[in-house]
Order: sequence, then C-alpha cells, then structure tokens
Amino acid sequence: MVSQLEAQISELVEQLGNEAELHRKDLQRAQEAESKLEALQGQLSHLEGELLSGDVLRDNLNLEKQKYLQFLDQLSEKMKLGEIADDLGFDMRLDVVLARTEQLVRLESNAVIENKTIAHNLQRKLKTQKERLESKEVHMNLLRQKIAQLQQETQARTALAVERDEAHLTVRKLEKKVERMQKELSACREYNTELKAQLADTNELKIKTLEQTKVIEDLSKSRDNLEKLKEKAEKKLMLLKSKLDTAEEEAKADKGRMTAIMELVTSELETLKKSLEEAERREQQLVEFREVVSQTLGLNLTSLAVPDYEIIKCLERVVHSHHHHLVTCACLKDTSAEHDSCPKCCLELLH
Repeated sequence: MVSQLEAQISELVEQLGNEAELHRKDLQRAQEAESKLEALQGQLSHLEGELLSGDVLRDNLNLEKQKYLQFLDQLSEKMKLGEIADDLGFDMRLDVVLARTEQLVRLESNAVIENKTIAHNLQRKLKTQKERLESKEVHMNLLRQKIAQLQQETQARTALAVERDEAHLTVRKLEKKVERMQKELSACREYNTELKAQLADTNELKIKTLEQTKVIEDLSKSRDNLEKLKEKAEKKLMLLKSKLDTAEEEAKADKGRMTAIMELVTSELETLKKSLEEAERREQQLVEFREVVSQTLGLNLTSLAVPDYEIIKCLERVVHSHHHHLVTCACLKDTSAEHDSCPKCCLELLH
C-alpha cells in the first residue's frame, strides 16, 4: 500500500513537473504569439500609411488633370471652339484645336496672298495715276505756253477787235479749261492721297499678318508643348496606376496573410487557454491530493505551509512502521504456530 502511494506520489510529482514545464512552454508560446501579433500590427499600420500616400498621390494627379482640362477649356474659348469641344468630348478636343490651328494658318496665308495682290494692284494704279498726272502737267505747261502766245498775239493784234474778242473768248475757254484741269488735278491728287492711305493700310495689314503669323507659330509651339505634356501625363498616369494596382494587390495579399495568421494565432491562443485550464485543473487536483495526504498523515495545513519533503518523510516513516508492523505480525504468527504444534507432539509422545 505504501509503495503504491510512493509510486503515485512520484508519478504525481513527475506529472506536476511536466505540467509546470508545459505551462512554461505555453507561456513562452503565448509571448511569442503576442510578439508576432505586434509585428503584424506594425506591418498593417505601415501598409495603411502606404495606402494613404497612394491616395494623396492620386489626388495630386487628379488636380493636375483638372488644371490641364482648365487650360484646354481656356484655349478652346480663345479659339472659339467651346460648343464644338463640348459636343465632341474630351478625346477629340486636341484634334479640334489642331484643326482650328491649321484653319487659322490657311486663312492667314490666304489673307497674306490677298493683301499682296491688293497692294500690287494699288501700286499699279498709283503708277498709272502718276503717269496721268505727269501727262496732265505737261498738257498744262503747253496750255500755259499757248496762253502766253495768245496773249502776245492779242497784244500784237490790238488793232483787230474781232480777233481780240475771239482771243478773249478763247482765253476764257482756256481759263475754264485750266480751272477744270486744275480741279481734275486736285481730284487726282486726292485720289493719289487715297491710294497712299490704302497703301498704308496694306502695310498695316502686312504688319497684322506678320503678327498673326507669329501668334500662329506661338500656338503651334504651345500645341507641341501640350502634346508633350499630354504624353508625359499619360505615361505618369499609367506608371502611377500600375504602382497603385501593385500596392493594392500587395495590401490585399498582406491582409489575407495577416487574416490567416490572426486566425492561426487565435486558434493557438484558444489551445493554450485550454491547456492552461487543464494544467490548473490538474494542479488543483494535485493540491487536493496533497491536502488529503497531509490530513491522513495528521499534518496541520492551516497553521503553516508544510513543504513537500516533510510530507514525503512522514510517508516514509509510515511505510517503515507499517513494514515493521507486518514483520512483527508475521513473527508472532510463526511463534503461535510453533506453540500450537508442541502440545500435539507431547500428546503423541504420551500416547
């Protein structure tokens, strides 16, 4: 009985040590799981920060796109293409601007050609008017010379009244003709001034055409710059879109891994909790068994905490005393058996 108790006690002590070791390992695993959980939470916060930075970058790109669209709207308004651009949409807006620019270039080239032809015609008319004016001046000089000759003739023909009257009439006619020629000369001069004004207008038109040509060149340069900016913006948008897609995929994958790890950690924590509860239950059983053994041995557990080696010593003494008692009982049984056999022998001898 005592050996069985000793064996049970040793088994219980060994189980208690094993349970303590398991409890220590479970605590260590719980600490490792908590550290893993903290690391995963740090990764999650880092990924959330990356997602926020991606959202900020996307907002910046949307702002640049809005500025680009606003610039296109202003350019369309300057070129008077607002309604056409609204009807065709954003994709065809650059094509409309290019077509409008080409149309302006053609119109300006046609205007330059027309202005050149008008200037050439005006110069030719001016030349003809100058020639006419010179011929009229020559004619006026001839008329003056003729008037002088007639005056000389009238002075020479003072005796002839009829001829004088005719000369006066001719002089009057010539004077009227001179007045008429002077009026024509003044009209020619006015026409000449008008032609000069028209020539000045043609020069102004030339200047305007040069300015418009310069504006068209500037518009062409701005169009090229816009195309380059559009290509850069499209490339940048594609690159950022690919980066955002990659970041979202990585975030989703990390989230899935974290979910799986969290589930694994949760299951491990539940297992650890169950094992801890089992260890506490076994520890309680061992404590109750210790109390029962102590009470059986007559030890007072309420006054002082009795160590385990005291309980083991008491059990050893009990086992030793029990063993000694068994030996004594066996000896007594043997002696009593011998005493019982002796009278029988005596009786046999007597018989």
